[in-house]
Amino acid sequence: MKSKAPSYPYLLWMLIFTIIPLGMVVYYAFTDQSGAVSLQPFLDSLYYTDVFVRSLWIALAATAICLVIAYPLSYIIARAKKSAQKLLVMLLMLPMWMNFILRIYAWVLLLQNDGLVDLAVKLLGLDVALIGNSGAVILGMVYNFLPFMVLPIYTVMTKIDNSLIEAAQDLGSNRYRVFSKIIFPLSVPGIISGITMVFVPSASTFLVSQYLGGTNDKMIGDVIENIFQRDKNVGSALSLALMVIIAYHEPLWGRGGRCMKRISSKIYVGLVMVFLYLPIAVLILYSFNDGKTSVWKGFTLKWYTELFQNSAIMTSLYNTLIIAVLAAVIATVLGTSAAIGFYNYRGVKKTLVTNVSNIPIINPEIVTGVSFMLLFAFLGGLMGFEMGFATVLLAHISFCTPYVILNVMPKLRQMDRNVYEAALDLGCNQRQAFFKAVMPEILPGVLSGFLMSFTYSLDDFVITYFTRGPQFQTLPIEIYTMLRRRISPTINALSTLLFVVTLAILIFVNIRDRRAEKAAAGR
Repeated sequence: MKSKAPSYPYLLWMLIFTIIPLGMVVYYAFTDQSGAVSLQPFLDSLYYTDVFVRSLWIALAATAICLVIAYPLSYIIARAKKSAQKLLVMLLMLPMWMNFILRIYAWVLLLQNDGLVDLAVKLLGLDVALIGNSGAVILGMVYNFLPFMVLPIYTVMTKIDNSLIEAAQDLGSNRYRVFSKIIFPLSVPGIISGITMVFVPSASTFLVSQYLGGTNDKMIGDVIENIFQRDKNVGSALSLALMVIIAYHEPLWGRGGRCMKRISSKIYVGLVMVFLYLPIAVLILYSFNDGKTSVWKGFTLKWYTELFQNSAIMTSLYNTLIIAVLAAVIATVLGTSAAIGFYNYRGVKKTLVTNVSNIPIINPEIVTGVSFMLLFAFLGGLMGFEMGFATVLLAHISFCTPYVILNVMPKLRQMDRNVYEAALDLGCNQRQAFFKAVMPEILPGVLSGFLMSFTYSLDDFVITYFTRGPQFQTLPIEIYTMLRRRISPTINALSTLLFVVTLAILIFVNIRDRRAEKAAAGR
């Protein structure tokens, strides 16, 4: 367990699939199309300064709104009973297991002309454009990224010692002083993590603005996606500028009666859940609509029949599941091995390998996708292959592995270092000592890493979009293609089935965990 050798395979992997791709982005950013060193790509990218400013403003607005909504919600969940906490967290995360593009599409249905929200606004006598503006883009971002703000704040709040709050109250502090002197300062680390987790994807996304924004609401992600099709040098310069801006801004984040209170808390949580589940309910409702528009034409199951007869969707679903399973399994093995090796590093070396490993997590997703595309295009030209299944799988393994490392490392820190040596002293060989003594200790982290890797791979669109080539399709890509063409109600049927399957899985996991807790309490 004291050996650094388990990390060596991943160190080589990081060199090939993290450092070299980013190096290629830097290379193309500082060269022209002839390969000569030039600053022209950066000079050309200055044309898009207004888009950069707009992207940062919209991302900041979405992040601020998420924080305002998430902070009281996190506090309410953290102060609830343990059983209620698990239920509320599950309800909070359930919509996030729906495909990202489908969640955006659901808001299109709600906000479009004669959509449910549009009709409700018209009943109030208001004539307001609800879609095709910055407000709709911010709304879409808040909806999609709100749980990323809630979870880190909630996690930190659950660790606040109640005795500190009680002591402050006993010393005469009112609610405001308790909040300002104890609760808020102790929750700042969660706030910083939440701001980072919301701001980075908000600033770099190009899907939300495409579907909910207008022609004047294009964001930097849209520009990078479009310009790479004709000029990879300027596209690389824009990607590098976005990466630097994100990296620069991230450190800045670190500088009535009881009954009435319970009722207001329940109302607040209820309103947030309505906000999260209304779009999904609309998708489910329209999956049974006999018409192809938002006007109800009668009940039907024909869209489900068409869904299973659609060979393109079935093929893309199969591809998605195969990629997700393989990427999760390989990333889990690679990441667990790397975590064990990283655990044995010290000082600057440990800081360096950890920071490089985290690059796929903290880097804007579109920059990661672009860097992979440049690498695979270069290798394809040398070795004569096209992007497809293999390149998508390699990319997914690369961005999933850091999540496994993040989940396994805390378990290694909690483990007694002497367990492995004790197993060896009792006659176990190295393999037996690892699987009998170490693996049971880190297994929860390994399983969490696998589940997170599977989930991210299953839902990924951006990185797959840049690495799939002309022939290979996954389900998110197929959904994106369908939405760019004429919208078919089979999308609503697909959304419903994905939601039901996800709900069934989460209910099963929740029941299993409760039974395990009862069994443990019974002992």
